[in-house]
Amino acid sequence: MNPQSASFGNTSYYLGEIAKLNHLRPGEISTSEVSKLYNLLSTQSSNDPNNLYLIQKYFGLGGSFTAFKQKKQQFLLLAEGLLNLEPKTFTYGSFLPSFQKILNEVTKVLNVDRHVALLVTHNPGTSQREFVKTVTNVSAQGYTVVLQRENPIGNDQQKFAHELHVGNALDMPFTDASFHSVHSILFIEKIDTLFAPPHKIMMEKSNRVLYFEEAFRVLKKGGVLLVIESDSTLNSPSLIHKELEDIGFQSIQFEKPEYVINRRFVDEVLKGILPEIPASQTIHRKDMAFITAVK
Repeated sequence: MNPQSASFGNTSYYLGEIAKLNHLRPGEISTSEVSKLYNLLSTQSSNDPNNLYLIQKYFGLGGSFTAFKQKKQQFLLLAEGLLNLEPKTFTYGSFLPSFQKILNEVTKVLNVDRHVALLVTHNPGTSQREFVKTVTNVSAQGYTVVLQRENPIGNDQQKFAHELHVGNALDMPFTDASFHSVHSILFIEKIDTLFAPPHKIMMEKSNRVLYFEEAFRVLKKGGVLLVIESDSTLNSPSLIHKELEDIGFQSIQFEKPEYVINRRFVDEVLKGILPEIPASQTIHRKDMAFITAVK
């Protein structure tokens, strides 16, 4: 089964969640408007004055730029489900079964009550909230740290994690052996855009290797690095395996991540309504890779 043929189902759920973004009623949501707005946001055309009506209706015009970005990400996720589109928008919760399984194993193997986890990301958004809830679901006393590239914009300083740091993932502001797990989703594909490529004369290591080295440094012994990227980014698994192995990682595995095809089940697991995502609501993304590596 592939993403294109997956049945996303539950139209009422998607209508209801889109309505909540700006305090609307589900009956006020138009599928044709959702489709038009999705295409506008996907093509970065949302600044066109002719599109302000849809922006105002579905998001409102008040609030900070950060709040707008968060609503935009949620909208794109929900619109893809409502319109039964091939998923192009991903968050931590999109791959909840894969992360939850590994987190449970690591917490059990290390025999810790307080799992300390780090999420490395390029900006704030839905992923942060889902990351925090996943860690605390696995470890009741779990402690979550987010390292993001961008500063919060405007007056929206809300933090979803226990700690929020703005800094460089290639030179992390943390002491050695601080975390039981380090996580990232579609971060490596942006790493040369977010950080200037290292000067070839001064540094023969790629940004990817520098990130892996920092993750290794801040992980505790027995801790795990968890990375989800597209196959196009990880186009040389043997090279990446060698990079990780040379740094000192062990038990390096490449798998196809489990993708949740209905967002409702992500919400229900993270709220504690369900213990796990039903197998019928997941597919293995053949176009992506889930890498795990143990220190």
